[in-house]
Order: sequence, then structure tokens, then C-alpha cells
Amino acid sequence: RWLYVATLLRWQEAGRLRVEDSATNHEVLAEVRARGDRTGVRVLSPLIDHFERVWYGDAPCDAQDYGAFSNLATQAWQHVGNPPAAVPTRKSEQPT
Repeated sequence: RWLYVATLLRWQEAGRLRVEDSATNHEVLAEVRARGDRTGVRVLSPLIDHFERVWYGDAPCDAQDYGAFSNLATQAWQHVGNPPAAVPTRKSEQPT
């Protein structure tokens, strides 16, 4: 979850969206779409889908799943510039 939130906050810092506490993930995506960022929509859509499947859908998340999510997050960071220096590769490396 922290990687997902950090990604959204990075997009906000870059001026690509405005993070609202009450906004749903699909409202976030709609905002990116409304700003005319079609590439941003293509980058964020799979990240949001993956996050929702695990966080809300209670899908399992093993090391391979987290690696795939980490790759999606890195692509999202790259889209707005300045990717993180290091993205944790295992769930156990996440801050608590």
C-alpha cells in the first residue's frame, strides 16, 4: 500500500493530479484522463487494477506479484520523472 500511495503523491508533486483523501482510485484515473494524459492513463490503469485486486479483493500477493506491482509503480514514476532510487522488492521490506 505504501508504494501505491507514494506513487500517487509523486504524481501530485509533479502536478499531474491532485490527491484527495475522499477520491476513489477510479476518480484519480478520471482526473488524469480529464487532464488529457492518455499515456498516464495507460500507465496508471494496470497499477490501480493490481492494487485493488490485492488490497480490496484480498488476492494473494507473493514475491512475484509484488515484483510485478513494483515494476508498474516504477513505470508510473518514470512517466512523471525522477523514479525512486530503490523500490523495495519484497513485501517484508515495506515500512510498517
